[in-house]
Amino acid sequence: MAGLYDGLEEVAFKRTEGGYVFQTNNRFLIGSRRRFLVNDAQKADLAACMRETLRRIKPFVFLMMVALPSAIVGLI
Repeated sequence: MAGLYDGLEEVAFKRTEGGYVFQTNNRFLIGSRRRFLVNDAQKADLAACMRETLRRIKPFVFLMMVALPSAIVGLI
């Protein structure tokens, strides 16, 4: 069964002649993104790390989907 985030990490990779271009977000939210040329093994490692990060934040995201609207309704 496919998960919620399956395949999402592929968005960060673009196929090129020498491998893949991996694009990261800027830590400071303002400015250009960093790009790295990676091979297949590095891509697999980076994708696994991204999947693990998404797996870890999933409970927090679902909690906030319930808590924030509840807080807003409670304040109104």
